[in-house]
Amino acid sequence: MRFARSLRFKFVAAFVFFVVSLSASLGWLASRQIADALYEQLLRRGELLLSDLRKEAASAQEIEEPLRRDLYLTLLTYRAVVGEVIYAQVVQDGQVLSQSSAASDGKVPSLPGAFAAVLAGGPGVTSPRVVVTSRGSDGSPYLDMLQVIPSSPAAAPAAPADGQEAAPAPSYVRLGLSLSQINGEIRHTQLRIGLLALAFVAAGLAVAFTLFQAILGPVGRMMGFVKRVGEGDLGARVEVTSGDELEALAHEFNQMADSLAHRDHALRQVNERLEEANRQLQQVNRELEQANQAKSRFLSTMGHELKTPLHSVRGYAQLLLRESDGRLTRSQREDTEAILQAGDHLLELIDNILFFNRTGEDREPLHLEPVELVELVGRAWDHVRFLAERRSVRLRLLAPRRVRVMADRTKLRQVMINLLHNAVKFTRHGVVQVRLEPGASVTVVEVSDTGKGLEPGNEEKVFDPFVQLGGQEEPGQEGIGLGLAVVRRFVQLHGGRVWAESGNRIAERDGRQGATFVVELPTSGPQLSDDLPEEAELHAHSGRG
Repeated sequence: MRFARSLRFKFVAAFVFFVVSLSASLGWLASRQIADALYEQLLRRGELLLSDLRKEAASAQEIEEPLRRDLYLTLLTYRAVVGEVIYAQVVQDGQVLSQSSAASDGKVPSLPGAFAAVLAGGPGVTSPRVVVTSRGSDGSPYLDMLQVIPSSPAAAPAAPADGQEAAPAPSYVRLGLSLSQINGEIRHTQLRIGLLALAFVAAGLAVAFTLFQAILGPVGRMMGFVKRVGEGDLGARVEVTSGDELEALAHEFNQMADSLAHRDHALRQVNERLEEANRQLQQVNRELEQANQAKSRFLSTMGHELKTPLHSVRGYAQLLLRESDGRLTRSQREDTEAILQAGDHLLELIDNILFFNRTGEDREPLHLEPVELVELVGRAWDHVRFLAERRSVRLRLLAPRRVRVMADRTKLRQVMINLLHNAVKFTRHGVVQVRLEPGASVTVVEVSDTGKGLEPGNEEKVFDPFVQLGGQEEPGQEGIGLGLAVVRRFVQLHGGRVWAESGNRIAERDGRQGATFVVELPTSGPQLSDDLPEEAELHAHSGRG
């Protein structure tokens, strides 16, 4: 027939009608939802701002000074007028306490009639809110929001002479939120949705022609093939014998499946090798852990075994120095002191190795007790006294009479021994000064020397294990680089920190550079210190001061 519509026309027309209807419906729904969402967001923001303004205005009434209260309220409304807020007003007992407006004339619109019922609620109304949509003098819409502030009893009006009860004056906060920005966003959104709908219609027209020319059978088979491959069946294949591009596409799909199967096989092999390497690595880690434990047990055992005869050697040397078996000649005393000095040095090395081994395995607990730092410094100095005598170094202690911290006595003693030994080792014919500065929360210990100081950039390296940056050691007094590493670990166990500084005033007076090591320890308890400090000097040849 002449006027008969072709199948292509019917298919395309139906598809286009469907696309147009769907686009229009979805566009209208999206536009409405976006408009409602924007309005609700603005309303929620307004309610939050209104509530905050009400709270701030109520808290301002607690300010007794009128000038400060008025300034506070003025700043309150002035800061509120930003963004969509076009005005803010605070009214107390019918009197405008403060108001700000973004209008050119600075005026706040008069109250709409809808607010009258709310303001007439009286004292029984606690916190009513009302929102009215109004238009400004330029015709722009805005939300007028009001919230009543309950009047205080002191502000209640006096009864008139005729005995009738007077209506309470209203107290409220009020905000104006402009709807211009929201309306502009809605218009822009509607425009974008309209353009998108036109794009959908054009795309639908193209798709309609494409689908009309498509052969749905091969497409369905290929969809089934893709689903099987997606489920992990890489052996699936699709057969299409249409003799056109769909057949070529099916061939490409089959080649893709072959490639995926090959890569999956290779990936499985790689995963197997990785799992085997991981098992070997775990075995190596276990062996290393066992070796580390064996090393720790060996060091602990050997350290204690070495300390037993060493204590005997030191004890006999101390007896000889006391001349219990007869007087010693000068040469004999020097030799005996050398024996005791070497024994002290060896004992320090062994203690550092044992301490470092225990702290490295996180097996060293803290035994906290009150520790007198002045006494602890004196006992630590006894361990380096003979080395100090040889190098003509004296100790100067600057501290209050009593400084007490909660700490592990053994570990803190080892910290002081290592710091003093390090200071004496790098000083000759000079002074080692220890300054104790107690505090309510932190106690500071400073150990300064008049040695050659530290090279720039070595302030952190000196605390690394087994690092020796060189010094003026006596023969037989060379260390192994663990003393300051033990210091840092023990200080960190106490929750403190330690650092090194090159240069100090004591060394500068002698024309030297010197170095200072600062330790901060948490006091963790009351400080027992007198108001009057004292300065004591412990000379290397005269015993504790």
